Amino acid sequence: MILIGLISSRSVDYHYFSPMIRQLRSHIGSVFMTYLLFTSCGGVSSDTLLIATSANMQFVMHEIATSYEASTGQHIDLTISSSGKLTAQILAGAPYDVFISADERYPQEIYSAGKATSPPQIYAYGKIALWSHRSDLDVSIDELSNDDIKHIAIANPKIAPYGQAAMSALTNNGTQKSIEHKLVYGESISQVNQFVVTKAVDVGITAQSTMNTDAARGIGRYALIDTALYDPIAQAAVLISQDDERRALKAKMLYDFIYSAEGREIIARYGYDLP
Repeated sequence: MILIGLISSRSVDYHYFSPMIRQLRSHIGSVFMTYLLFTSCGGVSSDTLLIATSANMQFVMHEIATSYEASTGQHIDLTISSSGKLTAQILAGAPYDVFISADERYPQEIYSAGKATSPPQIYAYGKIALWSHRSDLDVSIDELSNDDIKHIAIANPKIAPYGQAAMSALTNNGTQKSIEHKLVYGESISQVNQFVVTKAVDVGITAQSTMNTDAARGIGRYALIDTALYDPIAQAAVLISQDDERRALKAKMLYDFIYSAEGREIIARYGYDLP
């Protein structure tokens, strides 16, 4: 079972919401997702490990989970969302075993709250890229102000580290103010990719790893964004504290697999730099 975008599957442009409505919507979403997790656990075997995964890592974690299940017989469920929303769920008591974040800050927040067994450990460094379904576009950060580009999608920088990186790149490039009216905010990289594939936007700023997936190959054009325009996207994971020693041991084995030679090879194949 993979839970993707349960709270908001529709396209969202946060320019259309007042700050109060956005805050209420985010709070209701986090509470509702936590409720779903608690109430749905009755349908999930106690032997199934629950992994909270940032949207940019969904393809990598699918492959890691498949490989791990094949070699161990251990069942794994992935819940995919923005790192900020997953953090809110974990702090509210959602019963995950491992959290795979798109940054270091959110796992550190969980560890500082006493919800993780050890400090965050970096597993990869991510990059951002421009992606368009249009093969006629010159896909470049300098061309985003072009009148031919009407809408540009980025992940919400308030809850998504890749959105923060995108906003930093636009600001440092001097482009942000001139294209602010074009920006459409998705809740995660997954929604940004959805905007691009469904042609709801002309360009999306997404994870470079998306371009290394079969689902994205052959769709439009893409270009990497200069890494000098944003801080390195250091991505870390934490092992969530468990009362059940048997479950905790199983979760630790999966956690260690992610950092093993096989896990690192899978991560690197999607274009991530390794620590």
